[in-house]
Amino acid sequence: MRFICISFLVLLFSGGLSAQNQQKSPEFLQDSILKSEFENKKPWYQFGNEKVSFLPMAVVALDVTYYGQDANSIKQVGDQDNTRETGQIRAVRFGVGGTINLKRQWRFLIAGAYKAFNHGFNPDSTTDFALYDLMLDAHTKYGHIVAGYTKEPISLQRTASLIYLGGVERAMHLDAFFPARNWGLYYYNSFAKEKIFWAAGYFKDLNVLNKYYKWNDANDIYVSRLTANPLYKAGGEKDLHLGIGFRYSDFRHGGSLGQHPEAYNASKYVVIPAIQAEETITFNYELAYRQRNLLLTSEITTVKLHNSELDSPTLNGFYVQADYTLTGESRRYMTRNATFSPIVPAKNVQNGGIGAIELTFRYSELKTNVGNLTGGDMSKYSGFITWYPTLLSKFQFGYSYIRLDRMNLIGHTSLFQMRFAVLIG
Repeated sequence: MRFICISFLVLLFSGGLSAQNQQKSPEFLQDSILKSEFENKKPWYQFGNEKVSFLPMAVVALDVTYYGQDANSIKQVGDQDNTRETGQIRAVRFGVGGTINLKRQWRFLIAGAYKAFNHGFNPDSTTDFALYDLMLDAHTKYGHIVAGYTKEPISLQRTASLIYLGGVERAMHLDAFFPARNWGLYYYNSFAKEKIFWAAGYFKDLNVLNKYYKWNDANDIYVSRLTANPLYKAGGEKDLHLGIGFRYSDFRHGGSLGQHPEAYNASKYVVIPAIQAEETITFNYELAYRQRNLLLTSEITTVKLHNSELDSPTLNGFYVQADYTLTGESRRYMTRNATFSPIVPAKNVQNGGIGAIELTFRYSELKTNVGNLTGGDMSKYSGFITWYPTLLSKFQFGYSYIRLDRMNLIGHTSLFQMRFAVLIG
């Protein structure tokens, strides 16, 4: 009951703020909420002039999770219902974004978070308060240059904002293999009438297993992503997205791997406490197809750990997902970062409509029982229904079934999940 009351209070508060941003075109969404032009309808909390604009923002996400485990699952990961809180704040993020209005507009984002978690061979580095974004996107004649603490440009789901995805969390293997943020610099641009997107950059992992490294001593990371959408047409009804990503890390300081079953407050079901390797080489393959209000997506990831003592094992994972909007709205292709837009309700609740309703089905796998590694193999079937009262808020309800092969046992878990999330800004 407390969850529902808080959810509706936040929704009522955010409604007046976000109502002006509901009926934006797909072209407006190319620059998301950081765009300075609001069709002459600037929110009262946005400051701007000819030279600069500032837009305060916040994200609140609340979770409720119920577990049903068999005896083997309890032996593997403990009794989740007795050791984990049923209701929890998933995240409270806050910050400011905006633009510097030069000849070509530059964008910036500064954000922090409460209960921020970082994944990607470093799951234990958690803090109550943490820097989440410190990014400058400089638009030049030859493309965009991004610098600061930000996402690495790799993966369809990793690049997209979590609040806009159909599932409650990203696919398990993406959170396991890729960090939330790192310090670095990268370039991106679109070509061939925006049908091709390319990004490449250099990053540093300054924090490994809670030990901070100086810049010159930290792990070096090189990332690249190339995508193509031969069917792309602004406002079109079809998209075919093909992509490949590459990530190299010298990994000389090692790390660890741990992943929950796409439930934020669950224990780590897959755990490798310490990994040593000379380097890691990661390939990520993307495939997506959209036909009006149906979107099919999939990603396959392989991570090669070069370590002769471990026989250089390859970890891998994948997911397949279908999103179908019952109310008819379509996710549009975002050429700026080669992802798909959020659902924009045709008529939101502030305008007397019902918002948008979306069904999501996903199957995902993460495999780390390779060679001498026994972190666990996990698979999950999940289905969700998501209601978007407005563009910037959503309620999700879902059921998932998880299979875990670990500790010479096969355990099974049923998950019932509910989430409310709202973006103010």
